[in-house]
Amino acid sequence: MKGIERIRTENIPVGLRVSRLFFVLTDLTNVDPMYQYSLDFFKFIFGNTLKSAEENGVDKTKKEEKRKYWIDEFTRRLYSNVSRSLF
Repeated sequence: MKGIERIRTENIPVGLRVSRLFFVLTDLTNVDPMYQYSLDFFKFIFGNTLKSAEENGVDKTKKEEKRKYWIDEFTRRLYSNVSRSLF
């Protein structure tokens, strides 16, 4: 249990950024109802971001580097996918 708690605590910054971006994304419906994105869309991008860290050579043992990669890469991927659909 202590191991899980430690991992959870270490990844709080990732969770905070990702959750903030989720709520920003859901607020886009206030701009125009056409801008609705599903939770599955969001989870798909997040899942691919997590998987891509290893593929892009991010060292598992460098936890701070991995967290920074996840935050930056998720933000980039979400921006890229959402900006394509905005008019």
